[in-house]
Parts: sequence; C-alpha cells; structure tokens
Amino acid sequence: MNTTITVPPPAAVETMKRLPLATLVALAVIGFVLVAMETMSAGLRPVIAGLTAVAIIAGALIAAIAPAAHGQPGSSRLPLVRVFRIPGIAIILAVIFT
Repeated sequence: MNTTITVPPPAAVETMKRLPLATLVALAVIGFVLVAMETMSAGLRPVIAGLTAVAIIAGALIAAIAPAAHGQPGSSRLPLVRVFRIPGIAIILAVIFT
C-alpha cells in the first residue's frame, strides 16, 4: 500500500513558516511551566529522570509505530561539504550544537 502524500509547494511553505512559532509556543508556554512546577514540588533530579524516561518511551513508540519509509536514492542527496556551503546552515548547526 502506497501512502505517499504530496503537499503543494505553497502549503508546504506556509507550514514551514508557522512551525518555528508553534514549537516555541509549545516549549515556552507548556513545557517550561510544567517543568518549573514539577521541579519545585519534586526536585531537579526526579524531574530530569522522568523527562528522560518520557523521551525514551516516546522514541520506542515512534520506532515501533512509524512505518518504514523509503529514503532518497544516494545520487539525489547533496554531499556533506555542499550542505555546509548553503548560506546560513553552518551558523544554524553551530547554534544547535553549542
């Protein structure tokens, strides 16, 4: 069964424009408040252990439930050196990994 969904380019662009804002709201408003309340009531170590457990369980569920999708053929991917030459990518990766 083929479950490929094609999104028209304008809709994909609109989605990608809204995604950072949605992520920011989810992390800042929901996540920060919940973690702050839990940290005040239970302490830092149990909260970190709980969040680690949730992340491991979520990763296991995603690995078990998500269907295997075919990737791109190797010839269609950019070499890693050319990826770093895309304007802005090196700065974004530096911010993420620091």
